[in-house]
Amino acid sequence: MNCMCCAKPLTKIINMPNDVYMCVSCGHTFRDYSHIDLKTFYNEEYRRKAQRSGVRPNAALLKERNLRLIEIIKKYLTDDSYFEFGAADGNFSTLLKEHSSVADITCCEIDRDMAEKCRNAGHKVINCDFFDLEENSAQCFMAFDVLEHILDLEKVLVQIDKLNFKKVILTLPVKREIHGRNPFDGHFHYFTKRSIQSLFKEKFEMIFYYESAKREIKNGQNMIVVFEQKESPSEVV
Repeated sequence: MNCMCCAKPLTKIINMPNDVYMCVSCGHTFRDYSHIDLKTFYNEEYRRKAQRSGVRPNAALLKERNLRLIEIIKKYLTDDSYFEFGAADGNFSTLLKEHSSVADITCCEIDRDMAEKCRNAGHKVINCDFFDLEENSAQCFMAFDVLEHILDLEKVLVQIDKLNFKKVILTLPVKREIHGRNPFDGHFHYFTKRSIQSLFKEKFEMIFYYESAKREIKNGQNMIVVFEQKESPSEVV
């Protein structure tokens, strides 16, 4: 099995019902829960489990952390239109409109209940699987703690390219305790700076990288990454 980020061989580091692999080249970690039905999981289990467990912070703390994130990425919010993948109830997009120059956001959310809350908050909402989209008018793709939940990372790259996004803004959890136990917590992947850069290197250039402290923007430590689309050979004079 090869790494989805750099294509180098993976080494199994934990033998469990759900095996865990690590790339010795870029440091990427892959947790093999490939038997999970993702659409069912995200529509019926994931956020409801988080809400019951108390993992999701209270509204005031969530707002405080999201405002910190907006302040960190603000200088890169220079596009005319934005697309948030996995927008949940639209809380972040609401704050983004209130505390930055961003005005045009399309929210994409697969969870039916969350999509309805997002729509009720006044956002443009696409309630579907991101990978089923055929067209897009937004310039900047945003995904906050989403890519680690996607089994096939190549699908993400193909779809971002197909929809012709010019910029990509991501937050991702920095590697922490790695295990293969059940139940599934939603994370297939743990990235390093090198692995996320390797994943996007063919068509995007990393223009910003930041590692947060614990509880700065999430409970754990996170990375914030901004990519800009490279010029195609035909565009280079």
